[in-house]
Amino acid sequence: HFVFNRDYRIDSILFREVIGSVTNAFYFKPTYDRVFFSGGDWTVGGGAGLLMAFASIPEGAPGGKRPLGLEPSLDLWAKWGEHLTLRADGAMLFPLDGLDRASTGQEAGPAGALRIRAQVGF
Repeated sequence: HFVFNRDYRIDSILFREVIGSVTNAFYFKPTYDRVFFSGGDWTVGGGAGLLMAFASIPEGAPGGKRPLGLEPSLDLWAKWGEHLTLRADGAMLFPLDGLDRASTGQEAGPAGALRIRAQVGF
């Protein structure tokens, strides 16, 4: 049984909130990130990503199937100097058959998350 470090964050909802960590899965996450503005002490940027996750062993998923979900995300950030970063990110999880409850036939519904953070580095 292999589990990634719990601080390994690749998404906002599926592995962070629903499953708890990256385990019994493989995923693809193409992303795009760019700087929109850079002047003085300020740098502003953002990006988008799409996580596609699948169970390595389908029997280990709640629905007993390989596809777990799709999670598109958007990110906007601003940095002031070297020490202050403000970040807002949002994501939407669209669960697939692997997250349905096989024992009851209940289908998993979509979920969303929005996080706003201020980080001070020292």
